[in-house]
Amino acid sequence: MISLRFELLAGRLHATPWDAHVNEGQVEWPPSPWRVLRALVAASYRLPERPDAQVRALVLRLADQLPEYRLPPVTLSHTRAYLAQARGREGKLVFDAFAVADRPDGAPPVIELTWPDLVLDADQRQLLAAIVAHVGYLGRAESWVQVEVRDQPSGPPNAVPLPAGQGDDPDALTLWAAATDEGFSAWRQGFLDAGGKAKEVPADRYAALRMETSQLHKERWSSPPGARRVRYQVQPISLDRPRRPAPAGPAPDTARFAMVGAVLPDVERTLVFGERLRQALMARSRSPEGFPDPVFSGRQPDGSPQQGNRHAIFLPADDDGDGRIDHLVVWCPGGFSPDAVRAMQRLTHLWAEEGAGEDGRYHVQLVGLGEARDMGALDTLTPLYQRGTRDPARTALLGRSTRWRTETPFMPFRHAKKRGDTWRDLPQDQVLQALDHLPHLRDLPRPTVHLFDDSPDHDRQEAVRWARGFVRTRLRGGGSLGSTRGHGVELLFPQPVQGPIALGYGAHFGLGAFRAISDP
Repeated sequence: MISLRFELLAGRLHATPWDAHVNEGQVEWPPSPWRVLRALVAASYRLPERPDAQVRALVLRLADQLPEYRLPPVTLSHTRAYLAQARGREGKLVFDAFAVADRPDGAPPVIELTWPDLVLDADQRQLLAAIVAHVGYLGRAESWVQVEVRDQPSGPPNAVPLPAGQGDDPDALTLWAAATDEGFSAWRQGFLDAGGKAKEVPADRYAALRMETSQLHKERWSSPPGARRVRYQVQPISLDRPRRPAPAGPAPDTARFAMVGAVLPDVERTLVFGERLRQALMARSRSPEGFPDPVFSGRQPDGSPQQGNRHAIFLPADDDGDGRIDHLVVWCPGGFSPDAVRAMQRLTHLWAEEGAGEDGRYHVQLVGLGEARDMGALDTLTPLYQRGTRDPARTALLGRSTRWRTETPFMPFRHAKKRGDTWRDLPQDQVLQALDHLPHLRDLPRPTVHLFDDSPDHDRQEAVRWARGFVRTRLRGGGSLGSTRGHGVELLFPQPVQGPIALGYGAHFGLGAFRAISDP
């Protein structure tokens, strides 16, 4: 048995997951075996005399087994700051996300990784001790650590690897680890046979661990070469002392999740993933009697519907503008109950469509919990083909503006009818009627409604998306649906209004969602 003891000197871990942007507010907790091995390889280059063959052998022995973890209780948090830009430009909002470890006695919290079946000889143990003495941080440079080699951990593990094929627990964590020899050989041969873009393919596992992050980003690796995803079962970690009660204040009304997968779903699948998100949160919020939280279900335990539209709506979002769902927004005008918040904190994945996720699921992480106004942004009108022009740190679904435009098609909930020479229930009439179902907008002045999908200057490709591309009928449940033709709508309010705005059939699951547009 061998154990590595990491003291978090500042009480925090700053580590961005591989498949997330640094400004998405995600934290890799616990630090993955792949990250720890790369830290050891990097530190070995600081040795006065580096025995490459011995370092290679040591690292690969650690890579051959998955470690167990002993973790402290943590809280995921972040700071926000505006980064100064060039003269005349607004500052850029920057998120710094991290895990804050509990430290009841004031001492630095500790992470312990233990390889229970690994036995090192005296020379290898001495080499490992020399290497870890040069590990100054883990993750980003703010995560100062002091590392020590021990023969055994200070207590039993609370996070253990699951055997292959036994990762069905919805609360299990997915981490990156080094591939096995057989797995790496199969991956490398498959990559070369596929004839993809020219990249420097590592010759073996050790060469993969030595590749610099800048090279991986430059060559646009979609996943770390020579790495695999593994599942860990994490036991609930209780605090050694009671938490102080949260300060009195309004309950949070908005949660925002980042979504990660090998191939993210097309935005045309919005309705599907809005429903999946609701089902996942209902499953995680069930009471001992089996009733889901009314915030998510919209129904009381006796089955009667909640009144006043105070329950949650579920809005998938394409916040970087590339045509794929990358974030999920849950908004509840009545505020989230403590049980609903705990259910959202437990949500780690949504099931993926075949071939979309490496382990059959999309991974999600709660990156924002608070009020809608603190997570909103303004967007500009750009043609459909100009991808990637938005800022993923915040979402235009929660902006504040006088001008709003559909991100997903508005689906009428009634058929238009002609009575004599007069048309009733036209799409623009139904838009105004639907606004009365949003509590934060029903008492405000009515906007001007403009249907832009039929205008001569409207982009033809986008018009086809409104009419045909989107999934437009729910897989489960009901709801009143008129015409199956979707419409693009623009709203002009006499004063700025706060989002979200989602109207029409399927609005609780992402159809008819509007984004805030900056004035020209």
